Amino acid sequence: MRQPDQAQLLADPAGSPTPPPASPLAPLPRRAPRLTVVARDQATCRGAVLGWAPGWRALASASVPAGAELGADLHELKQALSAALPSGEKLPRSAILLSSEVVGACVELPGHGRLPPERTETLLGWELEPFLPPEPEPGPTSEGQAEVACGWARVEGRGPLLACGLRPHARDAARAAFTRAGLRLKGLYPSLGCAAAELEPAAGSTVVLELGRGAVSTQRIERGRVVAARVARCAVGGEVDLALSLLPREATLWIAGPVPAELREALLGEPWSELPGPAAEDPLSPSQVPASWAGAARHALG
Repeated sequence: MRQPDQAQLLADPAGSPTPPPASPLAPLPRRAPRLTVVARDQATCRGAVLGWAPGWRALASASVPAGAELGADLHELKQALSAALPSGEKLPRSAILLSSEVVGACVELPGHGRLPPERTETLLGWELEPFLPPEPEPGPTSEGQAEVACGWARVEGRGPLLACGLRPHARDAARAAFTRAGLRLKGLYPSLGCAAAELEPAAGSTVVLELGRGAVSTQRIERGRVVAARVARCAVGGEVDLALSLLPREATLWIAGPVPAELREALLGEPWSELPGPAAEDPLSPSQVPASWAGAARHALG
């Protein structure tokens, strides 16, 4: 996951003036980067086609019920996205997956800059393993290495590493399913926690809050580096109450869009800003594509 490096900023909703009437967006240039984004949990398999103009655009979005097999979900989702694309657009083959099987965390790893990548992955795997679903087979290999596939943010200096990991069997199954669907899987990301990549470094302490289905994530950023990451779980429908209990003290607060109306009302008059998701093709229909998807897409496209 990439460290925060660029912002798409909105003013505090409580103090923003009435915006001017929306105008239609110009067609996305043919050479503009495009990416198919898929997000899957136990209930739904959602997707969007994102393009960079500059600035993220959601060319199409769709959702299908999650079934027993990722491959079958991808087939159905591809059909829905292709039907929703504007005339002349094709579904990009390059794709990423945000999955509840991927876990992210900040891990203290002293001297990580002097370690070879293989050793770093092994140590991070041992730290992440307790938070992952169990392997179908025994986890550690005969060499004593944790069976966790890991990625981490390449950063300089001291401090924790922002890392994410998943079971190798889940990674391999995702790769195979995307290949069968005619897609190239460029990366796997946590369901929550990627929106911080859309922020530019700022002075002081910043917290990015994200709401998902039955979960809320927080990431604390200091001097352009994620120094703490947390995902808290709750019953479906309790996300707003949980988010209110996790509001930071003495930190700039950003909430990743789309922000539920109930949370907006609860925070009326409080200092916070929205980190918006990609702009919708229809300017009269606010985008429902999460900012977290844009953050993951930014990292995948480099």
